[in-house]
Amino acid sequence: MPRTLLDSKNAPPPIDWVWACILERKATYGYDIKKMAAIGQVSYAYMRRIVNKPTSCWPTEVLNNVCREFGIKIVPVVNGESPEGVKM
Repeated sequence: MPRTLLDSKNAPPPIDWVWACILERKATYGYDIKKMAAIGQVSYAYMRRIVNKPTSCWPTEVLNNVCREFGIKIVPVVNGESPEGVKM
């Protein structure tokens, strides 16, 4: 049977909303990657490597600095199930 776009293997990855907000604020403020590197207190080359990765891969300090500058509030949320199958 042929594969369809509804197959789980072809499903797109979940949206990283923090990353989407950062890119939107970057465009709105007219910042470039050099400015973001200065805000994140990292080198330009390092910021170029991480800017296209999911924010879960970013170092916490860099993410916090960039989000603080852009006015993005990060609230940790626990989402999952216990081994007994009880949703938390």
